[in-house]
Amino acid sequence: MAQTQEFMVSCGAGKISVKLPADRLRLPPGPPPSARPLPDAAAAFRQAVANPVGMPPLEKLVSKNSKVTIGIQDGRTTTYLPEDQDLRILGLPILLELLERYGVWPENIQIKVANALHRMWTRKEMVHILGPRLPYTLGGRLSCIDATDQDQFVSLGMTRRGMEVMVHRAVVESDLFIFMSVPQGFFAGGWKSILVGMGCWESIRYHHRPWPFASGHSVQDPKNSSFHKLLNEMGTL
Repeated sequence: MAQTQEFMVSCGAGKISVKLPADRLRLPPGPPPSARPLPDAAAAFRQAVANPVGMPPLEKLVSKNSKVTIGIQDGRTTTYLPEDQDLRILGLPILLELLERYGVWPENIQIKVANALHRMWTRKEMVHILGPRLPYTLGGRLSCIDATDQDQFVSLGMTRRGMEVMVHRAVVESDLFIFMSVPQGFFAGGWKSILVGMGCWESIRYHHRPWPFASGHSVQDPKNSSFHKLLNEMGTL
């Protein structure tokens, strides 16, 4: 009998034990190496907002009449972090404070959960993921996108290979769109946050399907993955 190795796999809010053939395992057991934690994450976030890479600081990007949308990563993984480590919980209040300080009317700021084709969050899940304060403070300004409502989406055109790119209206109609991912999670950030998280079936169908001729050793292969290539092609629009 082939040797097996036991792993604890996330399932819902808990974990289940699974046994996998030892000769099929590609990754070493145990957590990956971790970066050294920041001594003051809130101060580091403020510093990053004041000195973004390749663009002006937040203060220069908005005015009193600006319409601002903040997209936040879906709760698609069981990566639940302490409040001082989850960028959504840590960063949202700071962003809202700064935007209002720079003159943006609160009613012109909306927060969208980038849940794509996943079901929309319940209110209980919003509290569980974002903490008890934010959902009730934001009220109707916090909502999930509805990928079944075509009126919420706009087409940006077709790629060179004939793939239609559709994203939520907030991405293109806001004066400023900000996306907040969870860097401690996996498979997030970049074009995936917008083209998938803020997308609908018409665009997502091209890369979320079996593809027998896909290139790369895995979807996480940044140079050779067909998934990354498709998203980069869509991102040119």
